[in-house]
Amino acid sequence: MKNIPLRRIPTAILAATFLSLLLAACGEKTTPAGGDTTPVAAKSEAEAGEEKPAESAESAMPEEEAQAAAATVGGPRRWTEEELHQALLAKNPAYNGGGQFQIEGGLVLRAALPGCNVTDISPLAGMPLLQLDLQNNAVRDLSPLKGAPLIGLYLDGTAIDDLSPVADAELEELYLNECRGLSGIEALKGQPLKLLNLFRTAVHDLSPLRGAPLESLWLNETPVSDISPLAGAPLVTLTLHLTQVSDLSPLAKCPNLQRIHCGETPVTDLTPLKDLVLTRLIFPPNTVTKGLDEMRKMASLSEVGATLEQKMWPTDFWQAYDAGAFKPAAK
Repeated sequence: MKNIPLRRIPTAILAATFLSLLLAACGEKTTPAGGDTTPVAAKSEAEAGEEKPAESAESAMPEEEAQAAAATVGGPRRWTEEELHQALLAKNPAYNGGGQFQIEGGLVLRAALPGCNVTDISPLAGMPLLQLDLQNNAVRDLSPLKGAPLIGLYLDGTAIDDLSPVADAELEELYLNECRGLSGIEALKGQPLKLLNLFRTAVHDLSPLRGAPLESLWLNETPVSDISPLAGAPLVTLTLHLTQVSDLSPLAKCPNLQRIHCGETPVTDLTPLKDLVLTRLIFPPNTVTKGLDEMRKMASLSEVGATLEQKMWPTDFWQAYDAGAFKPAAK
């Protein structure tokens, strides 16, 4: 996966985080700040099929004021970048020194450690991290992150099998691609998730996501069969490729849905999608027997296909379909 450079977190979020820490030091409980959820890693179209949402506008608060606020906060240790590298190396002898950090007033707000040969993240304990990228490291234990006000967490290709240490975070983005040991997401119940990627995990129960403000969800190659907890979600993008989902009726209650990939699934009926304003439809033409006429008439569609890689203009697809290219199932 291609990594993008670290970008500064908007000063409005910095100020809110510093205020939260200051009040916490005084014994007052606050809610962790949310905000910019730009992913640390850009995903390929084949994996996500999606552009990322735009970054929120920054506050007018000068950065020097945010840093001055940080200097008055008690509690978390102040770090330099050199100290961070040394601490990680002490716990991870194979650490390659490739970590990148955003530090404001000595507080570590963002850390990017993709492919850095890290297994022990205990040096991160107590940091007011808002975003953390641990992709492609053999990390299993997230307990050092307990209490961190995370809004973005990127764990693709790790050995994570338990999310309970981040149950109290305010996650808006969570990437768990290839976390094959992860089977439960109970810790995500009530979190303000907007983007969630569960590609090639063992997750099968989506009930903890009921009521979540999800806009993009990737379930590729998971054992999921029931998507009823997604009914009413503000989904824009949904990938069900190679799942056991056969019933799309919950999606009739997702009016924002624009892009759906249910290719290579047991879906036979596209009728639940007839009132949506879809722009992309990837489905199994060899098994679907209902709702095809409604899809033909959907003027909003610009991409249709049996696979994401072979999507076509609708007119080209239906011409190929009518010519028998996809061998539709007998009615």
